[in-house]
Amino acid sequence: MGSRVSTLSAPARLLTRSGLLAEKTKGNLTSTEQNFLAERALRLRMAYLEVTNALARGPRPGAPGGPASVGSGPLVR
Repeated sequence: MGSRVSTLSAPARLLTRSGLLAEKTKGNLTSTEQNFLAERALRLRMAYLEVTNALARGPRPGAPGGPASVGSGPLVR
């Protein structure tokens, strides 16, 4: 499990930094830029939750194990 924690620490830091970026740029972005940043942060959080939840559940019976089997499509577009 230690490798999973270290593997997920980089995305967790990225989530934190995206929140800091949103905070630091508040009021300085156009509505288009703000919407883009908010959408990307939401997609990143959802992808992170999908992966962490899948890891917590473990492999499904009959399904091939491993990270490639997590989710049904690309995590971030």
